[in-house]
Amino acid sequence: MTLFATLQSSANALNAASLGLQVTGNNVQNSSTPGYIRENINLAPSAPQQYGGLVLGTGVQVQSVTEQIDRFLEERLRNANSDLSGSTAQQDVYTQLESLTNALGSSNLGTSLTSFFGGIQNVLNQPDSASLRSLAVRQGGTLASAINNLAGRTQAINADLNRQIGAVSDQVNSLITEIANLNVQIAQVQGLSSTGSDAVGLRDKRTSALGDLSKLVDIRTTEQADGQVAVYSGGDFLVFQGERRTVAFVHQSATNPNGSLQIQETGATLTSSGGTLGGLLVARDGIVAGYTQQLDSLSQALIQEFNKVYSSGQGLTGYSTVTSEFGVSDPNQTLDQAGLKFAPVNGAFQIQVKNGKDGSTKTTTIHVDLNGLDQDSSLTSLATQISAIPNVTATVTPDNKLRISATDPTYTFSFSHDSSGVLASLGINTFFSGSSAADIGINPTLAADPQKFAASTGGVGVDANNAQALAGLLTTPLASQNQQTLAQLYDPTTM
Repeated sequence: MTLFATLQSSANALNAASLGLQVTGNNVQNSSTPGYIRENINLAPSAPQQYGGLVLGTGVQVQSVTEQIDRFLEERLRNANSDLSGSTAQQDVYTQLESLTNALGSSNLGTSLTSFFGGIQNVLNQPDSASLRSLAVRQGGTLASAINNLAGRTQAINADLNRQIGAVSDQVNSLITEIANLNVQIAQVQGLSSTGSDAVGLRDKRTSALGDLSKLVDIRTTEQADGQVAVYSGGDFLVFQGERRTVAFVHQSATNPNGSLQIQETGATLTSSGGTLGGLLVARDGIVAGYTQQLDSLSQALIQEFNKVYSSGQGLTGYSTVTSEFGVSDPNQTLDQAGLKFAPVNGAFQIQVKNGKDGSTKTTTIHVDLNGLDQDSSLTSLATQISAIPNVTATVTPDNKLRISATDPTYTFSFSHDSSGVLASLGINTFFSGSSAADIGINPTLAADPQKFAASTGGVGVDANNAQALAGLLTTPLASQNQQTLAQLYDPTTM
């Protein structure tokens, strides 16, 4: 070997050692740097020389500097982080709902239910006590307020989830913009390298950005030959080479405030089974929506079933006039198809008209024909039947509600034995008003005059048979609820 060849071989060795020390030092210095990926120096024999009839080696040379990373494990790690972020988002909502229900506390919906039905039991024990009737009405108001409060706070959680979903779009857009820009830079740097070295610093930044993006949405990546990555979420690409798409939060409609993230260039909905977005969507559309549905189901069952029993009773005083809470879509349409929240059935109810002068009472049966065999009852025909009763008249108001009035101030009227449920459906002689958790309340007429609390079934102020039925309603199997009781419908372990 010539002197020059010996010097060249030594120089190659020193250069490789120097670069190796530099790479090692860089690894040590960045051992605590978030997102840094360990670098490897890859060595190879340098080009040989021919010396006479011999081929002699010239030492070692640095072939490339590359990242020491397992792409499969990197993908698995991103998926795990995505699942963790989604689970965390769901856990946060469960914690909020647990705080709302306060199942183990002294002030919760179960306590309000028990107190309300306990108040009715007190009326049953002393049916002539106006103060106990007033207390029962107030306890009903407390129960309704507790349900309203739960509904309102649940809506607030839903609104906050929408806000968080909207915020995710900004974070996603920022990250995919960064990844697209890094793609271009990496392709340029690696394209200029003739050794196959990685654009190590830039790739570290991109790996970190991909990790952050995976915490927001579940992603799939494919690396191209030039070092650029294509990023997909679901069936849509977010980044391809230097091109990226924009994500925006879009409301579904004015009446439905819930929205979704959409890719603006295609209008496609960005669906995600993982990441913060996936967790927020499950929390909003699954957990919170399910809780809201359960609360509404409980409220509707309470309103419908309690009012059906209550509306067949009488209080200590009768009515001189009453207007239904709910109207129909068409007064000439059959009552079970007229848009009432709680549809009535075929049956009848009674109106008791009391003469205030001599105390006599006349009872008239009003038929509600809804058997579908002939001309079924409408609001108009119902008003006609009632108007045929002496000293009572009924009219359909301009907003399609039913108004019943005594034609003589010395007469009052009350209701009994409603097998059709039409009184509860229309909101006549009811305890609860509203039709859902958001608007449940106390009938304003009853709230103004608690003596109208319908404890009797035998006439105004005669007995407490209706109070007895109402007091036991909490544990009575309900046909409309698959024989579940109100107590079973309120299950804090599932709400």
